[in-house]
Amino acid sequence: MGDILDDDRELPENNQPPPSQVLSPVWIAVSFLEQYGWIVLFGVIIVYVVWKRFEPKYRLWQEKKREREEFLNTDPAVLEQRQMGLLASREKMQQKYQEQSDIAAKERKEREDAKVQQKIEAWDNLSGWGPGQSLTSNKSASAPSSKPAPKKSQFRRDNYNPLMGHGGGAGYRPSRKFASGGG
Repeated sequence: MGDILDDDRELPENNQPPPSQVLSPVWIAVSFLEQYGWIVLFGVIIVYVVWKRFEPKYRLWQEKKREREEFLNTDPAVLEQRQMGLLASREKMQQKYQEQSDIAAKERKEREDAKVQQKIEAWDNLSGWGPGQSLTSNKSASAPSSKPAPKKSQFRRDNYNPLMGHGGGAGYRPSRKFASGGG
């Protein structure tokens, strides 16, 4: 008729255990694993991988939290000393930055002065006059300062013919398929 249990009771015809065995924790665990075993296994694996990935960040967060709590629970004299140290280091960094910016400004000014001096010398050399010479000087009359005129660029090429169609335009453009009258 039915299967025999350990305590010599038979299972009912629908092969389900009697209600006293259904409520036992072992029976519940076994039936759950029979139905959802693979899902539980994959879930455990995913949780393990995620934990291993974020564990260092979690520990770092805990350490920072602990340090923050220690900082808030410290003596006001210690806090004042830390603030003074921070201010001193900021002032030192500001002085260093100011010195560097002063040096950079001096170098930039020297470069600008050198460029101006080069332009002055180049202008003096171009004009043919030296420093202290005037327009009525003999050197300027004997030195030709005229440059040859630059060659005019031609607007069109020599082989340009508007009837040939090689003038570089849009080329062939097909007509529109749907010519609407607009409206």
